[in-house]
Amino acid sequence: MNQVRHCIYLDVFSEVRIIIPFTAVGMVVRATVPLADTIYPGEVPETVINLNLDALNSQRALELLP
Repeated sequence: MNQVRHCIYLDVFSEVRIIIPFTAVGMVVRATVPLADTIYPGEVPETVINLNLDALNSQRALELLP
């Protein structure tokens, strides 16, 4: 069994100000709200290709250009 999980979150930032007699305090409130969370099941592929693009540095990439 092979699974892929996709999550979508919304980061909400809000500036609030609390006012009481003779003083006021401001702060930023942050909340992370989940919008979607889905798991897609599937079969394990018979062939896997690992391109390892992180190992290819920018200088080597420039050498490959025509």
